[in-house]
Amino acid sequence: MIQASLGVVFALLFRSGIRSAGHWGVAYLLSAAAIAVYILPVDGTVLTLVSDGLFLASYFMFGEAIIARFGVPPHRPLRLALGVGVFLADIYVVVGLESLGASVLVVDLGISLQLATACALSWRHMLRGIDLVIGLLALLSVFSNAGMALLFGVLLPPGEDVAQFLASNYAFVMQLLASAFSLWFGLAGLAAITLDMLGKYRQAAHHDPLTGLLNRRGFEVAARRVRGAEGKGVLLILDLDGFKSINDQFGHDTGDLVLAGQASLLRAMLPPQAVIARFGGEEFVALLPGVSLAEGGALADSVRLACAGRDWRQLGVDRAVTLCAGVSAYGPDDVSLRHALRCADTALYAAKAAGRNRVMLGRDGAVEPVGGGAA
Repeated sequence: MIQASLGVVFALLFRSGIRSAGHWGVAYLLSAAAIAVYILPVDGTVLTLVSDGLFLASYFMFGEAIIARFGVPPHRPLRLALGVGVFLADIYVVVGLESLGASVLVVDLGISLQLATACALSWRHMLRGIDLVIGLLALLSVFSNAGMALLFGVLLPPGEDVAQFLASNYAFVMQLLASAFSLWFGLAGLAAITLDMLGKYRQAAHHDPLTGLLNRRGFEVAARRVRGAEGKGVLLILDLDGFKSINDQFGHDTGDLVLAGQASLLRAMLPPQAVIARFGGEEFVALLPGVSLAEGGALADSVRLACAGRDWRQLGVDRAVTLCAGVSAYGPDDVSLRHALRCADTALYAAKAAGRNRVMLGRDGAVEPVGGGAA
């Protein structure tokens, strides 16, 4: 059974730590149970109500899966009230009116409303291809369920019992559509979860976990993309002065806070289009597209002054923290970027050798200071 198989798959994914699979798993298991109850040797009226209740619950959970994916307010009281109201109406038409056709109409319109509500709450966030597929499949289910309900709910003859219903054309079409929807919707859900996992792995592979900045690999990917759009710019290499002594004197936890604080400073002071990375240890690299060498030197000196003037005592460091920076220009090709890295690195070492807390420009094998330095 498709629903049960997909339910088990999503449940296993949930148990492995993928929280987003939980709603999908519950929805499919409830849907499978709604179909399976008809094998029980129980009164037909009871079977109908139990199956209808399970179907309503399963579509509530499908709505939860859609809403949870996009992080929108779930409006559960409203959606629960809708589900309970539909079920009470179903009890009335099954027990009071003894009309299976009216029950079909009520329940299928109810589950259509559940999915339609989830789509209405989430549609603004359906931006990626796989999200659009999920939304379109949900809407397809809404229209097919509503259309079939209106068609067969009216056409089913009054007084038809469960056995007759299960042998009806409507039951066949309903099961066919339910199986197709379950398969397509489930595959879309699995694809969405897979893409999310790949995105998280890519994020982890390209980012420094301590500072949230890009790491060397992520920097290379982002730099290639930015240089393709802008062509020229400047490269900054910044290195905290005497960072080992901070770790030795105040502890590695405090040193980590200083690194994270420096990352925040770079984010705040460099242009929005800057590509900022931590290459390791206390070394940071920034690519500034469309910026001249003089402008890059001025920005680096502003960062130097801000770092030296910052009160680090709130992080547990009761002395000044300074840095040196090397700045160089780059062109649109990889050779130019590698050359810029070497020039900036040479300028950085010249700044360290000149007494630290300095910024140096590097070009064509020569270096020159920026700003006062050693402030």
